[in-house]
Order: sequence, then structure tokens, then C-alpha cells
Amino acid sequence: MSGENGRRPGRADEASEMDAAGTPLERIAAALGYPATIFTSGLAVEPRLRETAELLRLWAKVHEPDDAQRILAFVAAIIAEQA
Repeated sequence: MSGENGRRPGRADEASEMDAAGTPLERIAAALGYPATIFTSGLAVEPRLRETAELLRLWAKVHEPDDAQRILAFVAAIIAEQA
């Protein structure tokens, strides 16, 4: 389910600048801190980028907003433990 802006309800608008312009690949690359050519250049991909791509692939399969919030809370808790 998504809200009227096409995003999961309750998602913060931190990426509003990225949402305003560019193709979806350009916006994803920008969010990851890479140029969009990383997806098409045929260059070796860093292991962390592979992990990020796997997370995005799995995230795309999450359809329920409550599940998305649980996942985000879980990841936030892991990050808080690292601090």
C-alpha cells in the first residue's frame, strides 16, 4: 500500500529533493552516493553495493506499511547499538 504520493505512509520526506528530478536509477544512485553509471558501466561492484542492492531488492517486496515500520525500527536499533 502506498500513500497519495506513491510512497509508503509514514515515510519521512528526507529524500524530497531526490524525488523531484531524475530517473529512478539516478535517484537510487544519488541516495547511495554513487553515479547512475554504476548500474550500467560493467565495472566491478563493491561488496557493500551488492549488499545494498540485495536490501533494496528485499525492501521492494515489503508491501505492508506496518511491516516496513518494523523493519526500519529494527535497522535503527542495530545502528543505535553500533554508536
